[in-house]
Amino acid sequence: MNRATGIHIDGDVLRLACLERTSARYRLRALFECRLTSPIHPQWPVQPGVQRSLREGFQHGLAQLRGTPGAIVLSLGGGFFHLQRTPLELALSEDRQEHVTWEAMQTMVDPANRYIVDYVAAGRTAFWTAIRKEVLEFCSELLLPLRVNQFRLEVEPLGLFHACLLAKSENGSRVAAIMAGHPWLYFAAAESGNLISAEAVCLERPNVANGLPPERSNQNTIAEKTQATLRRWLDGRPHANQSRSGFPRVLLCGEDHRIATLAQQVKMFQGPEVETLVPFSNCTTETLPDSQRCLLVSQSVFSIAAGLAYMELAKEQI
Repeated sequence: MNRATGIHIDGDVLRLACLERTSARYRLRALFECRLTSPIHPQWPVQPGVQRSLREGFQHGLAQLRGTPGAIVLSLGGGFFHLQRTPLELALSEDRQEHVTWEAMQTMVDPANRYIVDYVAAGRTAFWTAIRKEVLEFCSELLLPLRVNQFRLEVEPLGLFHACLLAKSENGSRVAAIMAGHPWLYFAAAESGNLISAEAVCLERPNVANGLPPERSNQNTIAEKTQATLRRWLDGRPHANQSRSGFPRVLLCGEDHRIATLAQQVKMFQGPEVETLVPFSNCTTETLPDSQRCLLVSQSVFSIAAGLAYMELAKEQI
């Protein structure tokens, strides 16, 4: 299959990007964005109104495609996965999977059979992900009436990493990419095209009681946590008396007002060059329908959706 569709749920917004691979380059076939009636939170059971809103969002998004969506890759938000880095020394893939699953189960509270565990190998490091099987079953129930029988769940930081590769934003040096959603910050970093860091941080306190959304934090608390998180991600000073960023370039994506706020906070570190991540800068966009071309103006918000689609297409080429 030379076509893939990435769907990213960011709070109460659903975004879709469909890409097609040709012999020469990638083509953008469809963009879609809609607001859900209510955000989805990782507590069960999911309220019927939220389920209905998501199903309608999927239906409207897939209706924008001309022809098949190809491989579908979904990400539902930071609260739906666990992502962690671990050393990886084993050579055989089956040994690696067993080792990574064991590592994941040392972290997760519930038994291994309640999770889908996968990993991305990066040299002697693995970035493993664990997603509850009930999340997969929930998505299957939503998509089955739309005649979608096959799809894959992925996590935002990995989609962000592949968005950087899609935009050819990585030229051999170290580069970091950050997306501010609500209430999550997503981070991915690369060196010479290889993933070296990936993380998601919630800026508000989760409220696990009665399936309620995260507790609201005041703006000062969010700003302080954002700054502390950015410092941990970006500050490459090995000694206190050295003043330099660990990344010469930092790519930001998301809604314009979130990018503006992030840019001000990142510039407090000395050294990094701050840019907006433009995921389709190296794609052919002439194939995008005229009714959807207005979305290219704010294409940075589609970075993760685009990265998810590109990840699937790149994987099929291997």
